[in-house]
Amino acid sequence: MQVAQSRLGFLDGLVFSGGEPLMQGSALERLLPEFKVMGYELGLHTGGAFPRALRSLLAAGCLDWVGLDVKALPRDYPRVVGRPAAVKTASVVAESLEAWLESGIAGEVRVTVYPGGSDWLTLVEELLAQGVPALALQQARAVGAAAGFQPLVDRKFVDLAAAAQELADQAGVPLEVRPAAA
Repeated sequence: MQVAQSRLGFLDGLVFSGGEPLMQGSALERLLPEFKVMGYELGLHTGGAFPRALRSLLAAGCLDWVGLDVKALPRDYPRVVGRPAAVKTASVVAESLEAWLESGIAGEVRVTVYPGGSDWLTLVEELLAQGVPALALQQARAVGAAAGFQPLVDRKFVDLAAAAQELADQAGVPLEVRPAAA
């Protein structure tokens, strides 16, 4: 807290990110109100696996921005995250998305695209239909990935991004396209 207090005037906001910050939901519930009182704007990056903790922070008025990573269409979550029981993960991510959207708090949904992961354009359509206020389409990078992983070929990503942009424009939702860093 002393460090945060000493940075007032230099910083105007703090973002809590991962791993998964909501794994420490009770600690965030205690700390975030103190940061708000100091005057900080507060953001959270989450994969959505802890909807109760997210709802609690949203209800308490602790968050000013939420970045939610949606990894795949619900049917693809088990394969994408490498766990057969991840069907439940898809439902809790959907619950987190619903909680955030109901809150009206600013933020974005991020979708990281890689070969064979999901039907990315259908996922974009579904997210837009649910009313996300902003969307980011990110190209996966090979750095830090399992051996042999190759990101989506640039041309395919560019084509997907163009199709997603058209859908986002039709929905009136900003889309940020983030190609893999060179």
